[in-house]
Amino acid sequence: MLKPFSAYFIILLQCCYSYSQDSVDLDDLRGQYEEIERSYESQKLELERLVQIGYGGEVLRSDLASLAQNVEVLLERLDGLGENLALAYSARELDLEPPEIDIWAGRKNSSPHEGSILPGQDIYFSINSDWISSHLPVTLEWSLAMPDGQVSEMLSKVYSIEELEPGNDYSFGLRTEGMKEGLYRVSLAYGAIDSEGGLKKAEKIFEIKSGGLEIQKLIVTEDKDGTEQTETIRSAENHYVFAYYTAPTAEGAVVAQFAIEEFASGDVVFENKSALALRPERPIQRAGLVIDPEGMGLIEGEQYKVRTKLSFKTPEQRLNGTSIAYFSYGEVDGSCKITAIYASENDESFNEAPAVFKPMDTIYLGLGYESTLRTEDLKIGISIEDYYTQELIKEVIIDHANDPEKSFDKIIVPFSTEGLEKEQRYRINVSVGAEGSGTEKSSSMFDYGIYPPPEWQDYLRDLLVQVKTPGSENLTVSNSSTEIKFNSSISVNLEPIYPIGLRSDSHFEWSVNETEYWRPKKFKSRDIPLNGTVGDWAFNFSPSEIGRSSVYYLQLRYFHRRNRSRTGEIVYTHEFRISKPFDLSIRDQDVIYKDDRDPKTGLPIKAEYWEAYPWLRDKITVEVKALSFDLEGDLHVKSILEDSNEILIDEKKPISVRANITEEYSWTLDQPALRFDLATKFPDIEIERDFCKKILTTVRLKSRDDGYEEVQEAITAQWLPILSWEDNLKDIYEDQDDQPKEGSYKRFEIIPIDDMKGPFESFMIGRADEYIDGLDIYSIGRDKLENIVRDEEYTLVGVERKRENNGNLVESIYEKKFPVLIMLEGSQGKQAAFWTKQFTNTITIADWEE
Repeated sequence: MLKPFSAYFIILLQCCYSYSQDSVDLDDLRGQYEEIERSYESQKLELERLVQIGYGGEVLRSDLASLAQNVEVLLERLDGLGENLALAYSARELDLEPPEIDIWAGRKNSSPHEGSILPGQDIYFSINSDWISSHLPVTLEWSLAMPDGQVSEMLSKVYSIEELEPGNDYSFGLRTEGMKEGLYRVSLAYGAIDSEGGLKKAEKIFEIKSGGLEIQKLIVTEDKDGTEQTETIRSAENHYVFAYYTAPTAEGAVVAQFAIEEFASGDVVFENKSALALRPERPIQRAGLVIDPEGMGLIEGEQYKVRTKLSFKTPEQRLNGTSIAYFSYGEVDGSCKITAIYASENDESFNEAPAVFKPMDTIYLGLGYESTLRTEDLKIGISIEDYYTQELIKEVIIDHANDPEKSFDKIIVPFSTEGLEKEQRYRINVSVGAEGSGTEKSSSMFDYGIYPPPEWQDYLRDLLVQVKTPGSENLTVSNSSTEIKFNSSISVNLEPIYPIGLRSDSHFEWSVNETEYWRPKKFKSRDIPLNGTVGDWAFNFSPSEIGRSSVYYLQLRYFHRRNRSRTGEIVYTHEFRISKPFDLSIRDQDVIYKDDRDPKTGLPIKAEYWEAYPWLRDKITVEVKALSFDLEGDLHVKSILEDSNEILIDEKKPISVRANITEEYSWTLDQPALRFDLATKFPDIEIERDFCKKILTTVRLKSRDDGYEEVQEAITAQWLPILSWEDNLKDIYEDQDDQPKEGSYKRFEIIPIDDMKGPFESFMIGRADEYIDGLDIYSIGRDKLENIVRDEEYTLVGVERKRENNGNLVESIYEKKFPVLIMLEGSQGKQAAFWTKQFTNTITIADWEE
């Protein structure tokens, strides 16, 4: 018979493949094995052929001998492969280089700590996760040796790691509160899970040291000079708490914090914080607190705990020291307080309840407690009962030795899971006390027979989510967010999956929500029981059918019915954003922000407005940009004069814009409607009202595909330019003595705005002593001034006499105030105006005195 060897070789090859590539080329070994396998199959077929032929004699013996020789060669080659595999397997053991142990102080994943550890600090030991991942499967066993060299039986942790768990750093944590100062050694035994050569060990030495600040003892005493602990305060007279400490030889102050708590409840009844100057000349220093039972509200017959923390800050570090003491007010036998309830899978780790256990033979339950009892023995009870019916399932009562000098302790014991039902919740009841004293009780819970939730991402690889949009190709989503249209439809296809560990009351729920997490508004959902009764796990929705929103969150949630909150675990989520079909804007509507009124024109420039003249704004232009999809829509533009509601533009038109393309649409404004006719309003002219024509433009665009509509509005304030009496009016005769003495003459010349082109038309209202022609303003002859003064009712405001050669010249000065409007219009219809509400005009009439 030929010797089968396939299974033997595959097992060895798989065991060594990940560990021996540096020393032995496993790809080459695999190739050699496959070649031997093929040859072996060939010889096997040859043997079957010889048997079927049925001949014998020398020919058969010769053929069989040849066949046996070939098989012998294959076996020799297989033995050689076995040696190489053994070499690879040994190399695997030798390849486990020792890991470097890091210490984190205060919190996990901080920078590696250097130097000693301060008492009371939380510390964590860890190794590099890359080292772990490169040596899987691996065993890690943490342990701690105390300053006396003894290895702690309680402070340890074991990991058997076949594959990395996300978020697990495989660290070993310690709370140093209450631990003695001194040198400690943390050890990590490591090796392959299936190693036969034992585990190797890495070690690190660290020191717990107060750094020069150490509380030697903390006592409660009735004597100001007391040095011994008084356990009971029997009167309402003042007593004292003293912390005796050593401090660094330095200048500065120690901050002392004292807190008094009720032992049973943990409530703080008094706190005090003060600073004490250091006294380097004293080797032992003292910080204290006066206990005033009545002032602090202490209750007779109660026990109390004193917590003390001393701190001293140096430029290098902050030094701390902590300690705890107990006292009772009046006669008290002492008591216990349960500080923790434990529920673990082994007796080497103390994980606090509540807990979830997968099916197993044994679980470990226990408690931690704080005791001030002075008795030698404690009674500890641990029981399991049905969470809902309170039926007692299991119970143990333990006689536990009590160490009066040890305030804190914990215990954990094994429980067989026989009698516990899968997928059920149980209550843990614990108690601790002593004969003749009260018993402290507490409870927690655990769930039994529940596998950890499946790694759903491994099962959702074939999940298919598609988007169908009219006029576009179907899209299979891949990223975490996808843009869709309001009339898109989303379909989800998922083949039924039933991972190991599903609870019998497990469910999936597909839902589409308006928000991702916080109190989501569900537009649509579908519940799928995971008990095999439903074979179709598909889900679909369309925004147009379930309600409009800017965003939709598709979610798949895993939960079980017993979880009454039904929050469960979201195992898949995808964000669908409704793609805005288009961007709509009105062109050239630039907003100018002003802070005050123009001192020259008085224009209302405090509010925001669009400053433009009619001839600069002769049309309305609308920009439409189609975004992710082609746009088919209806565009409606309407412009009206706000004061009169006169319609300037009112037009609807269908438009088509390709995706990611911008199109412009323009309409010409009715210019005659924008002309300013101030003569009809004179003299009751208001600049804010009459020099401005407000055009209200409304643009409305609606997508035909999904009904999305957007409206833009613009108020365009078309201002009539106000010409400046100083800057736009040129005085022909700067010296009045040079003016002609008789007849009419050109008095001023108007300087128009640059954009205005002649020839010009103009008119002037309000002034009778001048007239206008185009850009020129003329003064009437002096012979007509007397009639104007008389007819226009000017007021005589002064008389001046001048002595000249021909006699005495008498000048009568008349004055009147009135509004003046000058309108100017160019050949292109562009307008501008001079305006003043109160123009002061002076006319001087000269006569010779007889």
